[in-house]
Amino acid sequence: MEIALAARAQAHILIHGEAGTETETVGRLIHAQSERRDRPFVVAHCKGIPPALLRSHLFGHVRGGFPGAFRDKIGLVEHATDGTLFLNDVDELSLHTQASILEFLQSQGPLGIGAARSITPVRVISAARRNLEPLVAEHRFLEDLFHRLNVIQIHVPPVRDRDTDILVLWEHYVADAAQRRSVPVPTLTPDAAQLILVYAWPGNVAEVKKVVEHMIATNRSGVVTVDDLPSDIQTAQPRYSQALASETVTRRSLDSNPPMNVGDGAHPLAVTEQPPTRATLHAWIRETLSLPPDAERLLVNAIDQVLLYYERVWRSSKDEALRAVATGFAQRFDRLREELSAREATSRNVARYFERVVADLTERTHRDAKTQLLHFRRFMEHVEIALSVDREGRWCALGVADITAFKALNDTLGHAAGDRVLERIADLLRCEVRCSDLLGYQPDVERPPALHARFGGDEFCFFLSDLDDPEVACTIGERFWYAVAEYDWATDDLRVATSRVTVDIGVTCLQLGRLSDRQLNARTIAGDLFARADRRLYEVKAGFASHISCEAVRVHEGRLFEIGPVFSGGRSRGRDTA
Repeated sequence: MEIALAARAQAHILIHGEAGTETETVGRLIHAQSERRDRPFVVAHCKGIPPALLRSHLFGHVRGGFPGAFRDKIGLVEHATDGTLFLNDVDELSLHTQASILEFLQSQGPLGIGAARSITPVRVISAARRNLEPLVAEHRFLEDLFHRLNVIQIHVPPVRDRDTDILVLWEHYVADAAQRRSVPVPTLTPDAAQLILVYAWPGNVAEVKKVVEHMIATNRSGVVTVDDLPSDIQTAQPRYSQALASETVTRRSLDSNPPMNVGDGAHPLAVTEQPPTRATLHAWIRETLSLPPDAERLLVNAIDQVLLYYERVWRSSKDEALRAVATGFAQRFDRLREELSAREATSRNVARYFERVVADLTERTHRDAKTQLLHFRRFMEHVEIALSVDREGRWCALGVADITAFKALNDTLGHAAGDRVLERIADLLRCEVRCSDLLGYQPDVERPPALHARFGGDEFCFFLSDLDDPEVACTIGERFWYAVAEYDWATDDLRVATSRVTVDIGVTCLQLGRLSDRQLNARTIAGDLFARADRRLYEVKAGFASHISCEAVRVHEGRLFEIGPVFSGGRSRGRDTA
């Protein structure tokens, strides 16, 4: 019950117990029954580690934090994030390490050597073999740290003080060891059981487990006798003699007074007090009743069987009550967890909705209101980003397109007709220069679309990021030109149908090469790509090509060099100029 109450609390816990009393097992039970049971349970052994190494072991360090720190190391405290940190043997900590732990408990701040990162709070369960209060009085343990660790204290008594638990512990570990070794559970003779009861067990639970493992490994008969027990148990001084010597009980000396018989008319219980424990009861029977050895053994065994039976009944009732209470709390916690999960899911959905709204509003601010294409500045930022990362293809291309004689059309037919022409050409650009033209396109895989932008009133530009061959960019430009030239403008405006609407196109294809050649100069290269494509556009307007001019370039020492051939409206020629 004490463990269950401690598990529900979120406070730090101090467990006090001698060596071998399995304080770590108690800590694991507390963690397993707490709300942190799905989080890590990390054990830190504080004994036998030098203080300097222990601090790095607990809180970690970064590379270069101290001489010899050649790489980053995550400490046990960070490994226990949102879980439980079990500090074993805190009574062995140096004052320097105690100060570091106290600082961590006070601030939950960055304690890694050379680090600046914060640590998520953890629950600390500490264990000590010695009583810490005398150490505090002797200034060997920090008082502030003692009060922070000792919010809840659990004392694990030694086996010698748990008379009613010795055989229960024995039976539990025997059954566990037999199951692990796949052997039948051996039975215990009355003489062996009595010896186990009166033995002092200085090694506590750890010694009980050791003796059980020894007995299971060596016993072949299925019956544990006195001879099967280790020699130190057979020859040890019985514990009940020491217990009886310390009790203030008046007993009759067998040397000076003869034993009393039942036939004398006086009952033996009239000369002593009721024995407080099973061990003292056995000793009282031996020393007071003076029964023959066989009769004494039968009486002791009968009493043991009755006591063990009622002890099992009591423990079973207690376990059932604890399970019922734990089940009730578990169901309540499950309901709370479901409610919190639902609220958390709702919060995440709301957060995602607002993220989409913000992203949509942000995207709208970077788009032209008339054509819904990107603004030129945003377009060039995307081109710069595309050039600064590794690409799948060997080429990319930037194209510039201008509507032929748009100013005259706009002045003659009016701004409304001009706006319809701009909107229709933007739709044709999106339709003909598309994501499916890119290398390795997969319809079911989300990819960034091809980039399109409007600038300068009647000019458009586009960028293709992943191409296998520069001729693909020229083919895409030709396709866009034919789509504009062959479009039935009468469906939009009959007046526009009388005018021949076409576009002039200039394209510059870049051989990507090594990422290191363009990564640091991505912005400059993006600007040069646009300038060269714009120059190609005006070559078309000047009559050097019929409707499209395309060139291929590469990067050398941060500059673009044309590598040709240059495609110009069906004609090509090579160049060697920068």
